[in-house]
Amino acid sequence: MKKVLLICSFIIITILIMIYALLFTSFGNKIISSYIEKVINHEQEELYFKVENFNLTTKKLDFKAYVNDGSELKISGNISIWKRDFDLKYSINILDLTIIKNLNNLESKGSLCTNGIFKGNYKNANIEGISNIAKSQTKYYLNLKKFEIASLNLEVKEAKINELLMIMGNPSYLKGKLNIFADIKNFNSSNLEGIIKSNIVKGKVDNDVINQELELGIGNLINFEFDFNASIVANNMEIKTILDTSVGDILIDRMIVDLSTKKINSDYKINISNMAVLSGFVDKKLAGSFITTGIIESLDNKIKVDGISDIFESETKYKAIFDNFKLSSISFSIEKAKIENLLKMISEPIYATGDLNIVGNIKNADLNNLDGFVNSNFNNIAVVNEVTNTVFNQNIKDDITANLVINSKLVPNQVVSQIALETNVGNLSTTNSTYFIKEDIFSSEYLFNIPSLEKMDNFIGIKLLGKMDLLGKITIDENKFLLDGKSNFFNGLFDFRLENENLMINLTHINAKSLLLTLEYPQILDSSDGNLTINYNLDSKKGELVGSFINGQFLSNSFTSFLNPIIKTDLEKDVYKTININSKIKDEFLISNIIFKNENKDFEIKDLIIDYETKSIDIENLKK
Repeated sequence: MKKVLLICSFIIITILIMIYALLFTSFGNKIISSYIEKVINHEQEELYFKVENFNLTTKKLDFKAYVNDGSELKISGNISIWKRDFDLKYSINILDLTIIKNLNNLESKGSLCTNGIFKGNYKNANIEGISNIAKSQTKYYLNLKKFEIASLNLEVKEAKINELLMIMGNPSYLKGKLNIFADIKNFNSSNLEGIIKSNIVKGKVDNDVINQELELGIGNLINFEFDFNASIVANNMEIKTILDTSVGDILIDRMIVDLSTKKINSDYKINISNMAVLSGFVDKKLAGSFITTGIIESLDNKIKVDGISDIFESETKYKAIFDNFKLSSISFSIEKAKIENLLKMISEPIYATGDLNIVGNIKNADLNNLDGFVNSNFNNIAVVNEVTNTVFNQNIKDDITANLVINSKLVPNQVVSQIALETNVGNLSTTNSTYFIKEDIFSSEYLFNIPSLEKMDNFIGIKLLGKMDLLGKITIDENKFLLDGKSNFFNGLFDFRLENENLMINLTHINAKSLLLTLEYPQILDSSDGNLTINYNLDSKKGELVGSFINGQFLSNSFTSFLNPIIKTDLEKDVYKTININSKIKDEFLISNIIFKNENKDFEIKDLIIDYETKSIDIENLKK
């Protein structure tokens, strides 16, 4: 038994001697130094850590190391291994933070210098130091219980925000000076308490950086000031904060944060005084101002927002739910809005006035599971002719009024709408108008009822008589606008196709007298079977008209009375087997070549000029 005890004692003493030799002798210090270097330098590309001096005894510690070509880490002071207390001084000076990116997993830039003391024991220790982080004057004090933070006192003066962002691995899209004061106690208990105060002065948005990083087009200089005040009592934080910018203000008067459950309840007020500055964020020129207020509740990554707004001088209410910062559902109503205020806000000319009311409820905002509705009513619409004529190059003279109802159902990746437009010119209705969201394509069938074609003179520049029901389809995508339609017209068939600026019209088996009556021209020709094709460019206002009439006969009128002596025949006596028309369409008149064929005689009229406005024929040209 004694032999066993001796052997065990020998082994224990040997182990203690080995530990002492490994930890507290120059030989052991060299081994530890080498090990530290190996661990830190392992798989590092830009970092080289070199221990210059490592001296650890049972009473003292001296440590000095270099990182790359100048960054330095020093720790020195007294220690007591047996009492487990220490009194150490430290100094950290990193000239280029990019060298430690593999250690902190951040693309940090800039420099960091801090020094202070670390004093105490395992049960109670204090760290007190200063730093120049982000060119600031920083003081900090931490109390540790069993090497866990028990209390914190921090004071940061005039830290440069752009450098702080770079240290955190972010682009420096903000400039300004940050001040922080924090005094927090009882970190590791349910009775956390303290205060946090922070402010930013002389803040600016760096447009060049933020435009490049977020692919925006901000042009105006955005200045801001920020003030943050928080008090912590019994694990509840009460916050008041103001963000004052050249765009507008954001005010939170009272936010309550339960630090145990992470539940947040807060009010908010957003006052955008100059929406023009937002144009760079939304890729649309904006104007005017708006205010929105409400409350926010947040718990377990779910955020509920309930607010009101006066956007484009309306009475707007909304409720929204976000899951993991992604919109989940939203309901809203916009009442007593004015169309002219909406146009003003989006910087569009005021080409119409009227009332606007919208109500919507989107139960599921996920595009692949979209579910909800949006109903819009535009009432008492009145077109402002002077503006419309200028903007759209029209010549509207009569008053135009309208009411528009759009009821939209939201389904996965689609907005399906029923549209009813009632005007004093005509009525337009659609069924299953569909907008494909991902593809950015709109497609719809429509019925356009025109009870009096005379009122269309404002839009097409040609006076017409009669009425028309037009049935067709419209398709709009990124590069193409396609509109087609058909109708029974001129006692025949009428169809057209408008693709971008190119218009093609086909008139099939039409009656000549019906055509002339609709065009409000004199009844000069009778034919029950005519075909016309028109190709016209809306931009250039030029085109061609080609067609023919079968078994046509001139009717007695001033035109034939004038023409008979010139061609030395009586046009009214003959029936022409074919009348072929080939015309050039100009902006204000039509130039036609007409060939008449019958069994007895053929003749041709060249360069017949018809004026749209006066509906007159160039007689002098005929005489030639």
